[in-house]
Order: sequence, then structure tokens, then C-alpha cells
Amino acid sequence: MISETQESCILCEMPDVSKLLTKPLYVTKNNNAQKTGEITKKYINDNKKVLDELKKEAKSKSYE
Repeated sequence: MISETQESCILCEMPDVSKLLTKPLYVTKNNNAQKTGEITKKYINDNKKVLDELKKEAKSKSYE
């Protein structure tokens, strides 16, 4: 509970336990982020280009 006091450290079992001040956490939003769908569409189009190049290369080679 919150009102309970801790007599010793849980890890090292030292009797002197004191609370340290904590630093506040401020969260800022990044408004320049792209939507997930836009990023996915970009990766799909980039991979289509690579796949087309690989297909052309495979068609130009003759296999025995």
C-alpha cells in the first residue's frame, strides 16, 4: 500500500532506505510524422520497382 514504509532494501537488504526525487516526464507530440498507410504504400512501390528489375534481369538471361 501507499502508506506502508519499507524498512530495508529488497535487493541488498541495507537498512537505510530513502526516497529520491523523481524528474517529471514531458511528452511532446511530433506533428511531422507520416501516416502508417503512406509509409506502407511507399515501401510497396519501392519493392515493386526492385521486383520489376529482377524480372527483367531474369528474362534476359538464358538458362540451360
